[in-house]
Amino acid sequence: MQKIANKLAVLAASSVLFLVQVHGQTVNSFQTNVTLNARFSLTAYSQNYTLYNPSNAPLKTAEVIKIVSGDIINAVGASITNTFPSTAKLMFKTTNLGATNQHTSFIIRNGTNDVDITSFQVGTNVVAYLDFSFPETTVSTVRSAGPAKTNSTDYSVLQFSMNTVRGNFDLRGFTILSSASVVDKGRVLEASPFPNAFTVSVAGSGALGGKPTVFRGTVTVSGRKVEIVPVILDSP
Repeated sequence: MQKIANKLAVLAASSVLFLVQVHGQTVNSFQTNVTLNARFSLTAYSQNYTLYNPSNAPLKTAEVIKIVSGDIINAVGASITNTFPSTAKLMFKTTNLGATNQHTSFIIRNGTNDVDITSFQVGTNVVAYLDFSFPETTVSTVRSAGPAKTNSTDYSVLQFSMNTVRGNFDLRGFTILSSASVVDKGRVLEASPFPNAFTVSVAGSGALGGKPTVFRGTVTVSGRKVEIVPVILDSP
């Protein structure tokens, strides 16, 4: 993701301080976040054993299990002792777009509360329950889309890793990322291209319930949305 992240520059709006009131609190600036919906659709083949009578010899059988985003949310919830409702959403979020502290991660959105599950704080440690990376070379085509706008297509291999109390996996697959400048209500917030959507056909291995498991399926990230949120001025 580093190559994609390096495309993002400082927001034009970040150079201006706003001193306004939002719900009685002083706001000194606004930050731009970008969210996308994340959907996992996986088939898992988990190793089981059955006893064959009368010799009671163990026989291997493969249990087929369907895994979707809700299952990942529940597995993370079990790991952090948080029971998420069925309405919780798995999302891909970049905060502080273009700033020096820009951060991209998977989140679980429960109403107005976002839980970062790529950089989850446990005491002084940071735990990645669901993570991503671009471990291979990325090849790009970049085109102008008009004044201060740019489109790009990136060809790469994307890796997803999960590590929870219920199971883990390490998945990889080829993907084509469609990206464009970030625009909100006709105003260009970021000229460099940022992903609109991508789908990855993945495969890999791991474990479910302590049993060796192989996985295959798709990961789809789509529905890019710009969220401009106020930054509350700290009280003296």
